Amino acid sequence: MPTRIASILALAIAAHAAMAVELVTLQESNWDEYVPQGKEVDAIYGDFVLRNDEIVAVIAYPSPTRSANMMTKSSGGGIIDLTLRDRQSDQIQGFFAGGGRFTYAFDGFEVDGAPVETRDVAAISASGKTISFKLFSPGRGNRLQQNLRYTLADGADHIEITSEFTNTTDTIQSLTMRDTWRHDNSKDGAAIQRSKNGRTQVAWTYDKWFEQAYGLTTPSGMTLVTRAKEGWNAPQEVTYLVNDSESIEVPVGESHTLTRAFYPALNMLAAKAKHAALIGSPWEAATLTVVDQNGDAVVGADIDVMAGEDELVGSGTTDIDGKIELYRYSESLTGLVSALGQGKTFFPMHGSMGRHQTYKNTHLAAPAWFEASITNESGGPIPCKVQFLGTGDTPNPFFGPDHGVAAIRNTYYSHNGSFRQKLDPGSYEVIVSYGPEFDAEVFEINMAYGTTTTLEATLRRVIDTPGWVSADFHSHSTPSGDNASSQRGRVLNLLAEHIEFAPCTEHNRIDTYATHLEALNAVDLLATCSGMELTSSPGSLNHHNVFPLVHKPRTQDGGGPRTAQNPEMQIERIALWDDDSEKLVQQNHPNIGWMFFDRNKDGEADAGFDKMHGHMDVIEVHPPVRMFEAPFSAEDQGGDLAEKPNNRMFEWVQTLNQGHRVPGVANTDSHANFHGSGWLRNYIKSASDDPTKIDTLDMVRASQRGNVIMTNGPYLEVEMRTGDATASPGDDLAVADGESELDVRVQCPNWFDVNRVQVFVNGRPDPALNFTRASHPDFFEDGTVKFDHTIPMNFESDAHVIVGVIGEDSELGPVAGPRRSRDKPVAVANPVFVDVDGDGFNANGDDLGFPLPPRPED
Repeated sequence: MPTRIASILALAIAAHAAMAVELVTLQESNWDEYVPQGKEVDAIYGDFVLRNDEIVAVIAYPSPTRSANMMTKSSGGGIIDLTLRDRQSDQIQGFFAGGGRFTYAFDGFEVDGAPVETRDVAAISASGKTISFKLFSPGRGNRLQQNLRYTLADGADHIEITSEFTNTTDTIQSLTMRDTWRHDNSKDGAAIQRSKNGRTQVAWTYDKWFEQAYGLTTPSGMTLVTRAKEGWNAPQEVTYLVNDSESIEVPVGESHTLTRAFYPALNMLAAKAKHAALIGSPWEAATLTVVDQNGDAVVGADIDVMAGEDELVGSGTTDIDGKIELYRYSESLTGLVSALGQGKTFFPMHGSMGRHQTYKNTHLAAPAWFEASITNESGGPIPCKVQFLGTGDTPNPFFGPDHGVAAIRNTYYSHNGSFRQKLDPGSYEVIVSYGPEFDAEVFEINMAYGTTTTLEATLRRVIDTPGWVSADFHSHSTPSGDNASSQRGRVLNLLAEHIEFAPCTEHNRIDTYATHLEALNAVDLLATCSGMELTSSPGSLNHHNVFPLVHKPRTQDGGGPRTAQNPEMQIERIALWDDDSEKLVQQNHPNIGWMFFDRNKDGEADAGFDKMHGHMDVIEVHPPVRMFEAPFSAEDQGGDLAEKPNNRMFEWVQTLNQGHRVPGVANTDSHANFHGSGWLRNYIKSASDDPTKIDTLDMVRASQRGNVIMTNGPYLEVEMRTGDATASPGDDLAVADGESELDVRVQCPNWFDVNRVQVFVNGRPDPALNFTRASHPDFFEDGTVKFDHTIPMNFESDAHVIVGVIGEDSELGPVAGPRRSRDKPVAVANPVFVDVDGDGFNANGDDLGFPLPPRPED
């Protein structure tokens, strides 16, 4: 907001308590009172809240630089938050009148029909029975002028949106009236129901898991045409028919007006009922109370109202009292009541159904409860991940989609090991885990209606990691804009997988996990800091994770920098942000050949994007298993270099050999909350492995040095020694006589194994330094410690030494979740750099049999 806008406009229409409609500018003094609640709230200071007793909306400040999030850009003048006043759960990314084709400026507002023309909008505070918020978009080229008005009335359950399109050009113009809104689905596509594409009188979306629906209709009953592409983040596009056409002609100097109503609702039934009321055909209503056979209210029961066997009229869930408001057509319908762990039943909806109906003809069963009490070895609370796998004829349960908080698909993420969860009757295998430093525990249970099955378990830490902490530098949740996953759910993922350090790295927004950790009383379990992923295109060059950064909450992008299309400019901008403060700059999922060796992609080696190189501290090279899949000569590919597979780990080693000494890291880049975190991690050298004592800048400096081991589970320890000198991964070691010793130790919990340790010298696997259970059975053990051996090393010239370990005949198994269960356990340490001739380490220039630049990635 321009600094010149500084005056306060206070309209004292009447006493505050008597006013039903309010318009305010959000600022620090009123934030807690006015900002709505919900997973998708994107409001910042300077935005406008329009609310009454029924609903609350946030209108983004009309600036061309106002963006709700990375994927909802140019949001100025749009409705970016909307929810019910009494049950707040904002779930939209934005509603944009005109389909995002217009840029708006503030044009005043009206209170009870009286115009208030003002440009001083820094602290609007207005109350009345009706308020209209006005915006203006001038005509440009062949684009029509639009006067946009949001109106909220006393007691209204919707915002009336009016667009007046005026042809200010000198020729007749064609107009297609189009709106869009985004109510994003979960990554697994299981969260959102939406109206079918095609002609309708009401467009709607519904997320039962976060109890919020939205509807769009016209009070005049116009026909809408809805279009939404397949995909979790496909916007809902709506056009409006006039005389059965999506396009109308607007003569010079004339105008056309479109009025529609946009509203939140508790569920799909309520959204459709609001539409019926708006067009003058209100549905009959009845309150249904769902109880079990003991007479207890059933909370969260699913209600589906059906016409015939296949047509879904509407759906919803019961509230904390087991109640739901039913709306129905005049004809007879059938209701289906179901609840996890309590069965299902049908009930008829007919004319004899009273206004307040408690459904008692057939009860749901008394619930089958699972109750967990998981503790650490001292009997205290412990975070954990608990999976329920149906056995025999019992299917896996489904608790909710992958954008949820704690209960996700068949898995429960607990911050303290204590929880209750309903399950359908049947037999289950229960897997309790807390990351790869702990043994997993497996149990068999049987569930039955009307019973509580209690599981008491102790998780044992079998691997200690003194001086090293597990970290994930790259995670996302819904503030990133490219997913709808709960940020609280992301934190629970990290906690339950025993990640000890994780910066908050949302796309194009500096944010924090601190509020979630405080709410969960888990501040002492996960060290964190504010950061971001500065994200532009191309994705293989221009994505940079950076931490720590100064978080400026409730401001655009959390106080972060804007992106740049030029990757050299962008990485410099973020590196110098916060007055060139100390920070880690991570290059995400790069095209290494393009970045380092072939800027113009002409196949001829050049310096690449050389101005980037000095700013990147670490580079993502995961997955580490690719270290064992790399080709090592052209002959391995039949002499055809064009067939060389894209392998970021291999190309990283090629790059090290050319003298680009950038440490490698492995991160999940998680965007969903079903086994999203934990399946990749880094072990970072640290002065303390107590999360309460982890220093963020220690993490930064250790990572910059390359004191990093990348793993999807095995805990790998590597140290090289010569005389009294020692070196960890990332360190330099002077070996004057060429002789040294390499200490390698590998530990695993009880849910996977390793059978090979390989030493790579200058990126090449040395056959003499390849140790397997088959070739060296005496080197391997069957307990937690799998390998503990000192390997003599001899060097004739400078070399970097990478140690890798893999379970070639093992898998991570079900503990890792279905997507990663078949992954081979693997860990790869960053290099130790050996200096033989005393003038510092010098790279050998080996291209590993594939001349640079590598083949550009697809």
